[in-house]
Amino acid sequence: MNSAVFALFLAGLVAVEACSSAGSSSTTTTTAAAGRKRRHADAAEVILHSKVPVAQSQQLIQKLKNTAASLNLDAERFGKVEQEVGSDESGNAQIYHTLDGNVDCAELRLITKKVLSQVDEVPKASITCQGQKFRV
Repeated sequence: MNSAVFALFLAGLVAVEACSSAGSSSTTTTTAAAGRKRRHADAAEVILHSKVPVAQSQQLIQKLKNTAASLNLDAERFGKVEQEVGSDESGNAQIYHTLDGNVDCAELRLITKKVLSQVDEVPKASITCQGQKFRV
């Protein structure tokens, strides 16, 4: 269940970024060391664990954005979202989303789960929200 929650959170972050205007979200794409996580006080974090190499991460991000848009997900409710691309020990892309706004954890899990059900390249996600950890 924890992986399901994380996937929902990540999908929520992707949805927020896909649906928000260019000025309302910040996107930073860098390659981070394996296992690196960005931390912000009171921020929610979604990590999408993909099955694709880091070199194909931009195509995966675009697919996630398109999926979020096709599901009519409203990104405005999550506030500012930062995105970073890292890799796991196998060299597969991990996409980190950090939300600075006040987030409804249940809603974040649900949205992440919806997006992941449509994107086979991302079988699971990890979500940290209000001090709790979930997997989708």
